[in-house]
Amino acid sequence: SLLTIDATTLKAIKDLARLAAVNVVTVHELLQEPLTSNNSEIRLLAVILCNELFTRSKHFRIAMAETIKDFVHLTIGGKANGSELPPPTDAARVLREKSIAFFEDWHRNNFDRHLVSSRCLSSRWFHRTLWRTCRILHSTCIIRDGCITRGKIPESALR
Repeated sequence: SLLTIDATTLKAIKDLARLAAVNVVTVHELLQEPLTSNNSEIRLLAVILCNELFTRSKHFRIAMAETIKDFVHLTIGGKANGSELPPPTDAARVLREKSIAFFEDWHRNNFDRHLVSSRCLSSRWFHRTLWRTCRILHSTCIIRDGCITRGKIPESALR
């Protein structure tokens, strides 16, 4: 079965997040617990909510930029067969596929352009981190054709 977040619940979370930037950051912090769950279905629901907020909130993107490496590890894992993701296996496969699709969307839509300097965080830093994430994905054979970067990774991005 496809896991989805109840529309009423999703609307309530988005409405709360819209009230203040601190609410968005709090939601991001609260999502860290389900992202570390020992159940891929719970992680998948958290990833779906992250995507909803990431595509709508600059403050959420800034918060995500600070934890992007952990997010990749917890949602995509490090092995092509998904063995690093928790059971159930079917949910782990969907979690990996959806996470990769979300990364592709975030990169394709250039969401990093909205980031501003914040605690040594810049759009350039986020872009380099995204490139490094793509490199990790390639090195673990998760993505072959139709890779996230849609091309070669520039050497300057690997520094």
